[in-house]
Amino acid sequence: MATSLNLSVMKAFDVLDLLDETRPELTVAIGAGELGQTYATAHRFLTTLEIAGVLSVVRRGVYAPGPRLARLGRMAEELAPLPPSLQSVLDRLRQDLG
Repeated sequence: MATSLNLSVMKAFDVLDLLDETRPELTVAIGAGELGQTYATAHRFLTTLEIAGVLSVVRRGVYAPGPRLARLGRMAEELAPLPPSLQSVLDRLRQDLG
């Protein structure tokens, strides 16, 4: 039997995927427009992510990565192993550079 997915979790990650180096902040209008959500739904997702500590309010209606997302990002970098091919390149560079 296939495991069913929680679509709200998937949508929350879709919201977080809107953040990147070129867009460090989100508004409800961006979330609604780019994800095809109503304004109310986008607001609910952003507010929920803020309450969870994943996003922080920068100013009224503007959200940025929050402390929980930062912590999870650091943890992922520390725990996630690099692909073997990349690790060998880094090891070689470390050796060459001393």
